[in-house]
Formats: sequence, structure tokens, C-alpha cells
Amino acid sequence: MRVGLFGSAILLILTLIFSYIAIQNNKLARQIAIKEFALDKNESNKTKNKDNFEKHFSKDLNKFDKKFNSF
Repeated sequence: MRVGLFGSAILLILTLIFSYIAIQNNKLARQIAIKEFALDKNESNKTKNKDNFEKHFSKDLNKFDKKFNSF
């Protein structure tokens, strides 16, 4: 199947549009995760180490998985 110059331009534009939508979706998902797990409180306190953050996040993630699975 031959795609001409016009067809390839359309495919390029569609690729750019869908990549922009994916980037915006990623930003929205990040904001929801920060709000759901109350991670914004951890961001204000930069003195906590990374291990403590990961433990807190994995504990909250497990709670969220249990809620989601029971739904």
C-alpha cells in the first residue's frame, strides 16, 4: 500500500496529536496519584529519605489495590 506525501503528513499530524493526548493523560494520572496517596505532604518535607517514601507509597498502593479489587 502506497502512502503519498499527503498521507504521510496526515499520519505525522495524527501521531503528534495522540502523543500530546498521552502526555496530558500522564500529567493528569500523576496529579490523581499524588492526591489519592497524599504524597503532596511528603513533597513539602524534603528531609525524608527515599526509602521512607517508597515504603509509604507501596503501603498506600497496597491499600488502594485492596479497595480497587473489592470494588
